[in-house]
Amino acid sequence: MPPSCAGNSFIAVQCFTPIKDAVMIQTCRARQGFTVVELLVVITIIAILIALLLPAVQMARAAARRATCANNLKQIGIALHHYHGVHKRFPPAHIVDSRLIVREDFIHTGSELTAYWSWIVHTLPYLEQASLYERFELNYPAFWGAGPSLNNPNTSVKLPVLLCPEDPSSNKTTQKDCNGTPCEFAFTNYLGVAGTQGGSLVSWSNYRSDGMFPGTNRSVKLSHVTDGTSQTLFVGERPVGEYIFATGSGDFGWWAAGTGDEWPPVGRGDNILDSSAGLYAGQKDSFADVFHWWSYHTGGAGFLWVDGRVQFISNSIDHTLLRNVSSRNGGESDTAL
Repeated sequence: MPPSCAGNSFIAVQCFTPIKDAVMIQTCRARQGFTVVELLVVITIIAILIALLLPAVQMARAAARRATCANNLKQIGIALHHYHGVHKRFPPAHIVDSRLIVREDFIHTGSELTAYWSWIVHTLPYLEQASLYERFELNYPAFWGAGPSLNNPNTSVKLPVLLCPEDPSSNKTTQKDCNGTPCEFAFTNYLGVAGTQGGSLVSWSNYRSDGMFPGTNRSVKLSHVTDGTSQTLFVGERPVGEYIFATGSGDFGWWAAGTGDEWPPVGRGDNILDSSAGLYAGQKDSFADVFHWWSYHTGGAGFLWVDGRVQFISNSIDHTLLRNVSSRNGGESDTAL
């Protein structure tokens, strides 16, 4: 018998085996396929490539979400400046009086027909949401009476420009019992900067702050920003938080409405927020993390400045520096980030 052909080649070879004086030519065809060892080597190489590429893919996706978030803030800034161009002032944090009175000396007496519509509602026409804005009955309260029945489902509309794609909870809504009337509200990740500190239990209804959203029925003009538009924060990030859905507590993060005060737990952090608690990483199920700036982005959060630029600010920012750039007229000297 002729010896077997050596090797398992994919190429047909000719084997010459001398038998006596004759030469017998035998054509050998190699077996098709991989050996077990070769298959394991290929699998190992693929696994290594996946391990190397997966973090890069995840980083690219995170960068894309962060870019989308920054663009949302940019669009909000454009809308706010368009509002100012038309009304000669920025929108107030909230409209308390349903007669839509906006003046700098407004005092909340408790006798008004409270409406509590937010600054975002009045910005809708400049966010390409004019049709939604026109559906609102702004002369009715947002929370109770005929208001919720007239304005739902308007208040439950989810607007992508108000939602950070990194926040897993932002695309939800919350169900509320508004004095016997069912109502539903969608959220925003972007809150107006109220200033350097919150109000108090005694003064919350007439709360005034030194930020771009100083309080109920009070608004700011560009001429009031004496610290400079490039050194004053306008809007920042704060996630919705699972705490709200677990407890059904508060109006934290509704884009359409809120009490507008800054005293916890009445309404501080609904769609405005001061910088008294700072900027640092938070937890989605912590009630305490409703009251400070943070985001699901790694290492910090996005902020809009009054001059229209968007900046990602690190969680490691000095607390005093953050407060300095949160006021519009404090005259602070240290405002360089």
